[in-house]
Amino acid sequence: MEIHKGGLTVESINIEKRKRALKAANAVSKVEGASSSKQAEQIFRQWAEGKLTNEQMKAKIFAPHNNANI
Repeated sequence: MEIHKGGLTVESINIEKRKRALKAANAVSKVEGASSSKQAEQIFRQWAEGKLTNEQMKAKIFAPHNNANI
C-alpha cells in the first residue's frame, strides 16, 4: 500500500532520501580518501533505488566479512 502525500508516494520520498544519503556518504568517503568496491557501490545503489531493504543491504555488505577465516 502506498500513501500519497502531495502527489508523491511515501516510497518515492524514501527513495529520494536514500539517494541523497548515498551521495553525501560518497562525498564524505572521498574527502577521507576512502573508496568502496564496485560490488559495494552496486549494493548501495540497489538500496538507494528501493530494490533492497535495510536488512538485505546490511547482509550483503557484511557477508564477505562474516565468511572470512581469521
